[in-house]
Amino acid sequence: MNKRKVFLSVVAAVLVAIITFCTFGNGKTVLAADDDKEYVFKNAASTDSFVRTDSGSLEAYDELVYCMEIDKAGPNESATYKRSRLSDTSYSSDVKSKLMVVLMDMNGIHNKLDELSATVPEASTYWSYYGDKNYVAQHLVWIILSEDYFINQRTDSYGYHMIDFYVTGTDHAYTDADSLWNKVFVPLLDYIDSKKADYPVGQAAGQYDASFYTPDTSVVQLLLGRGFVNKAPATGSIRITKTIEGPVTASDLDSLTFNVTDSNGKSYGPYVLGKDFTYDSANDTYYKDITDLDTSLTYNVEETSYEIDGTTVTVTYEIDNTSGTGNSVKDVAVTGGAVTTVAFKDSYEKKETASSIATPTPAPAANTTTDETTTPSTSGGTTTNTTDDKGLTTDSITEDPTVPSTKTTEGNGNESSTKADSAKTTAEDTKVSSTETNAPSATPTPTSAASKTTTNTATDKSTTTSVVKTGETTSYVLYICALAALVASGIIFIVRERKFGEK
Repeated sequence: MNKRKVFLSVVAAVLVAIITFCTFGNGKTVLAADDDKEYVFKNAASTDSFVRTDSGSLEAYDELVYCMEIDKAGPNESATYKRSRLSDTSYSSDVKSKLMVVLMDMNGIHNKLDELSATVPEASTYWSYYGDKNYVAQHLVWIILSEDYFINQRTDSYGYHMIDFYVTGTDHAYTDADSLWNKVFVPLLDYIDSKKADYPVGQAAGQYDASFYTPDTSVVQLLLGRGFVNKAPATGSIRITKTIEGPVTASDLDSLTFNVTDSNGKSYGPYVLGKDFTYDSANDTYYKDITDLDTSLTYNVEETSYEIDGTTVTVTYEIDNTSGTGNSVKDVAVTGGAVTTVAFKDSYEKKETASSIATPTPAPAANTTTDETTTPSTSGGTTTNTTDDKGLTTDSITEDPTVPSTKTTEGNGNESSTKADSAKTTAEDTKVSSTETNAPSATPTPTSAASKTTTNTATDKSTTTSVVKTGETTSYVLYICALAALVASGIIFIVRERKFGEK
């Protein structure tokens, strides 16, 4: 590994370490913020709570909070907090459920203290002194999270020993049978343990959760806010309907598919026409119901795989008396206890092809070939025409010294000979030489009488097959040379790389 790679690896490792520390410090990470507002708390175990407005001023905010880190200072106006959820933290599920008992079942805790008061007068005294100040809940939160620190290290009025002295008049060792710890706190903790299974923490319907506040400084405590139960959201349904028009069959559309996605990114489906939809014969439509949809979200419905070979298609939709063109409907809202219908229609038409366009059939034309001899006749005579089994014609001419002979071959293979009125000998008539015996005969200029016939010029096959295509061999040579040069360059590059690598 070269120095550059080593350096980049070290930098990447340091960045990962920094991000990990900032994200998971103290083991109480807030994984997701609930909002981007800023909160200020003047005191804990109280409702001295505020939210910062856009102008920077503080407005009263209805929230009761408890401190969660007994080894740190309480909140004050200099600290700004962000809100999230207890369920988003890294506390264990057991700890979260115990905290929820404290938040949600303070009546049960109070009743437990009343029950203890029958045999432990200190229980009644403890509630009377701390209950109205919300500090019974605060003590229990600290004990659940930091029992040892609460008992042995916090020596002021917030620690166990000073609380014991206020209630009993004596600072007992917490292990003593007559201590406030064993007479009051242990029974309360046992009650919490017995109830924690009733308070599962999470974000699903029926689970419990609480506000959780994280400060912008590490010198003050994390805060636990008011608890609540997640209610099942009101649900609604979407019905997708499908109408088909045009020259297609149901089997043509078996793979037609619908996909539904909610505004949180969750996907539903895919739903395939040939498998998941029900046919409504009364209305000649197909339909699919998607139920238990959260009414607080919106939904996108998209149709795919609807094209059919040999056709053109137009896709339209209608929802809540609003229609449009396209295969996708966005931001569909649903209402609790109601069905929202998204109606799609596919209209198909056969594509017009070249074969379907009428083409007039041309009338058959006589296939007449007129051949002129290129050597003037020098004597009068008769032309004898013989046609072989391949359609080739052989002429035997008895020459007339004054009149040239013209041959006409009809479409049926028969030929006729016509003599010109007078002999015409020009310099152009002397084109045939001993070296041009096999050259194709020149095509004569058609006369007005033959302008509507097809003129065929016979060509000697030996002449045609002997023609060389100019430049063809040269192109192949160039391609081969270029390829060879490319391969040679690659070999030189590999050799040089290996040599440098060895050095």
